[in-house]
Amino acid sequence: NVKSDAILPGPWRDFDDIVVIGTVGRLTPVKDQRSLLLAAAVMRHTRPELFGRLRIVIVGDGPLKQALAAQVDELDLTDIVWMPGSRDDVPALLAAMDVFVLPSLAEGISNTVLEAMAAGLPVIATAVGGNLELVEDGDNGLLVPVGDHGALTGAIASLLDDEAERVRLARESHRRVRERFDWNRTVESYIGVYDEVLGASRVVNPGEAA
Repeated sequence: NVKSDAILPGPWRDFDDIVVIGTVGRLTPVKDQRSLLLAAAVMRHTRPELFGRLRIVIVGDGPLKQALAAQVDELDLTDIVWMPGSRDDVPALLAAMDVFVLPSLAEGISNTVLEAMAAGLPVIATAVGGNLELVEDGDNGLLVPVGDHGALTGAIASLLDDEAERVRLARESHRRVRERFDWNRTVESYIGVYDEVLGASRVVNPGEAA
């Protein structure tokens, strides 16, 4: 498929082999974006060859914005993390991602996961609440235990390292949201928006990148 990366930070666009891991949500303790940053820090030491390709987008605003920004600095992740704040162009941002991550401590039926699936993204999520209804481990994404940074690191690394698996999970995400959630008009509207943003090429073909 064609990944829309023009929206990404300029320096990132100089690299052809980066994999963009993204999350969208309010920056609050329950969403636990902190775990995503800690997972990246772990990967630097455990899989340095993959860490060099990793880029992280954290979209949203909230009470933890300054604390998360400080954590990015403390973990020396400034070059690979982009926090664009609250945005009204989420479809375009999702179109620039390769994998969607939701590391929440608790979760209902997440609209952002449904949006990510409609955009044809594989999803890594914590095995809590409504995530279990939307993500089937190994089918359209990967589930990890809450607060387990090692497991989250491993899940991210596995998709960074396996383009074919990203493609397979991405295709299944798109199929799953169409077939299982087409009763929901909200989801249908998401699909229409993403189809418009991404074009027909977003439906992933086996030989193409996720």
